[in-house]
This record gives sequence, structure tokens and C-alpha cells, in this order.
Amino acid sequence: MGIEGEENFDPDILREQGRSLAPYLSKIADYLTFLKKFGWSYCGGLYDISCYKDITKDEAIAELKEIKIDINSVNLIEPDEE
Repeated sequence: MGIEGEENFDPDILREQGRSLAPYLSKIADYLTFLKKFGWSYCGGLYDISCYKDITKDEAIAELKEIKIDINSVNLIEPDEE
């Protein structure tokens, strides 16, 4: 945002950032709503949201496509079994 270390910056910078993020955050909220309905769990992090379900990566891809979530907009990781 260009405000780090800046004193008395224009508060409109925050308003504009909020307006530009609103559609993106709304889309993420929609994704989480769909995922929860399909048995996924999620947990918020400092900079991300981790979603998980006990299925394979291929099954996750198929399920995300089925519920119309763009798989190119998510990062899929299949945990190693120990």
C-alpha cells in the first residue's frame, strides 16, 4: 500500500484498498461456504486460509471442479503420509 514508515498518510489509501479487496474477499467467502457444505474444514493463518479434507489431490481437484471453484486460483498440496 505504500504506507510503511509513512507518517500522516492520506487515509483514503485505506479506503481505496478496502474497495479493491472487497470483491476478492467476497469470492473467498463464497468458496469457503461451498467447501464447508461439501465437508471441508478450514483454518485462518496470518496471510492465508488452509482448507483440508481427507481425500487425495485428484479427488480434491474433481470436487473443486464439480462445485465450480477455479483450481487455478488455489494451491493444492497433498500431505505426505508418515
